[in-house]
Parts: sequence; C-alpha cells; structure tokens
Amino acid sequence: MADIVLSDKREITIDLYKMTLAEYDLLFIPSTTEDERRSIIAKTMGMNLDQLNALPMPDGLLTQREFWRKCREPLADPNSDSASTSV
Repeated sequence: MADIVLSDKREITIDLYKMTLAEYDLLFIPSTTEDERRSIIAKTMGMNLDQLNALPMPDGLLTQREFWRKCREPLADPNSDSASTSV
C-alpha cells in the first residue's frame, strides 16, 4: 500500500529499510548539505535526487512530511515484518 499518492497519480512507498542508521544520523548533522539530506530521503522512496527535486512543490512537501512522520515511529507500521508487537 502506498504512503503517498502524488498529483500525477504515482504511488510512493517510503521504505525506511533502504536507509542505514548512519544515513539517518547524517540528517541531523548541521554540516550535511540539503542535497545530501534529500538524496537520503529520495532513496527511501525509490527515487534519486533529481527526481525528488523535480517534483512540484506541493508533492515535494508531501513527501518530506510523510518521510518524517514515518521516521518518528519507524516500528509503528502494522504492515512491517519487523514491527514490534509486544508492549
């Protein structure tokens, strides 16, 4: 099931398993460039930097919002094979 449906009807799934912990950490380091951050985010969506940057602004903001939403609770996805089921 897609996480995002873009204005051109493309369905995007954000797969946090495509991002390493080291890449996640880079997102918070001030010296990391915006292109480096976007490349990491794009990778989780099966895109490259040019494809992400080419999105219309509303779609680009939607992808960013959904990426960060998933990062806040990476194990909350009930469809994830590794989602925690115990409390």
